[in-house]
Amino acid sequence: MAHPRGFEPLTAWFVARYSIQLSYGCIARCFRRRVPGRGKWQILLETAAPCHCRDCSNIGREMKFGIPLKAIVAAAGLALLSLPAAGDYEDGVNAALSGDFETAFREFTIAAEEGLDLAQYNLGILYFTGQGVEQDYEQAFRWTEAAALQGHAAAQLNLGSLYYFGNGVPEDRGQAVEWYGNSARAGNAAAAYTLAEMYRDGDHVDRDPVLAHAWAAWAARYDHPEAGALMEELENRMRSKQLSEARRTFARWQIQ
Repeated sequence: MAHPRGFEPLTAWFVARYSIQLSYGCIARCFRRRVPGRGKWQILLETAAPCHCRDCSNIGREMKFGIPLKAIVAAAGLALLSLPAAGDYEDGVNAALSGDFETAFREFTIAAEEGLDLAQYNLGILYFTGQGVEQDYEQAFRWTEAAALQGHAAAQLNLGSLYYFGNGVPEDRGQAVEWYGNSARAGNAAAAYTLAEMYRDGDHVDRDPVLAHAWAAWAARYDHPEAGALMEELENRMRSKQLSEARRTFARWQIQ
């Protein structure tokens, strides 16, 4: 079976391609990474990359994963993330990077049960891909939803994918659109691009070039590499009134 929108197995290539980074910033919402492309899990092991949300005062500030996560958390004073959970999560990251997914699964489970959204997110990936544990879509849904409900943007995208394809939960395209929207509004470019394509194609939503263009513009705002081309494609088929409405919609979203 092909991986749904938003899913990518944990592979050595993915580790090398998307280095693990840390963000200071608002821990409740901004542990996420912008990753180009459609049809991929947003992060292999997110601890995470630079925060790009409008509310974060540390935009663009990042650190390579060279300092123990426990030390970073303590120095930054992030009380919402318990040090034991951070330690378990760090151990899971190190295990996954070495290809030991069984250990990664064990450590992520401990941190996830303590409420760490990053661990919940990655635990969902392991259950979905069957790495380090027997594949279990229901458990993938459980942990992805747990992270998504905490505001984890990439988990919200993946939760939308689980609803879209009915993996671990009854198929519900309405819920899929809702969670793609939550993720996109939180700054996830891939989620916004997915919505743009859905509204362009009438993919389980009413075909709507205005919303398609607005979501493509939102994806471009967060540097999706294909968003500009999609906007141009749409503009070539839109009436001037529709284009004006799409631009007004996008402008309205920016100030909300």
